[in-house]
Amino acid sequence: TGMRPLLAVAVVLVAEAENVKYVQEYELHYFRVPKTASTGLTHLLKHHARKCAKMVLHDHNTGCRDLQVCNASALDPAEGRVFGVLRNPRLRALSVLNHMIWVEFPPAMAGAESLFAWLNATIGSCTSLDCRVTRINAAYPRSHRVILYPQAFYLGDNDPLVVCYHAHLLAFRLNSVLRWYFHGPECGELPTTTETRNLSRLDSTLLTWSQVAASDLVTRVCSLYPEDCAYWERYCAIDAEEAIPPTTTTTAPRTPSPRHATAA
Repeated sequence: TGMRPLLAVAVVLVAEAENVKYVQEYELHYFRVPKTASTGLTHLLKHHARKCAKMVLHDHNTGCRDLQVCNASALDPAEGRVFGVLRNPRLRALSVLNHMIWVEFPPAMAGAESLFAWLNATIGSCTSLDCRVTRINAAYPRSHRVILYPQAFYLGDNDPLVVCYHAHLLAFRLNSVLRWYFHGPECGELPTTTETRNLSRLDSTLLTWSQVAASDLVTRVCSLYPEDCAYWERYCAIDAEEAIPPTTTTTAPRTPSPRHATAA
């Protein structure tokens, strides 16, 4: 990965299907997925990694100029286990659109349908993650291009630990995964609130869910990012709490179940 080596950790993984336990040595590799509260989570996990010394962080803040830093599939499973946050692709579309408006990306400035048309022309004929990423890079060289990459690019296909995004319970779910993976709280706990980017400076050009919900960007997002929708169905579709747009209503925290850590 080009990053400093970290200590391996002996972890107990439960093979639920066979009802047996086995031990393997792994490092845990966090791949930062854009528009999943990743700014705050990366900040928190950097401090966590310094305390624990058992985690490698893969950050997209350079625009993934070195694609291998962001491409989870490039990680040799012998080097460690990938984990990251997956968000409902349809709900994430609004956040993606508003971010691209904020950075004054012309197709987004013209609205959701315009951004969809640009994406469809750029990646609509692709049949692989590599194709989508390569074509986005060729069409849009600025670092904010990483916002448009598929989430599946950052999660890879080597049995990642997937944390299902939730507007209020994300930190609880992350702590559940870390406790499970490290077989206890030896590395400490993440705060149960995450620091997120302050977007109050943004003006009325940003769109609301009601303005964009019926657009092609949302209703046809799975045609642009089929891997993301397949991942959501595989790992998170049972999570009805993210089946509707997030609200400001506060819900009581609960202990996440292992389904947010591993595939069935």
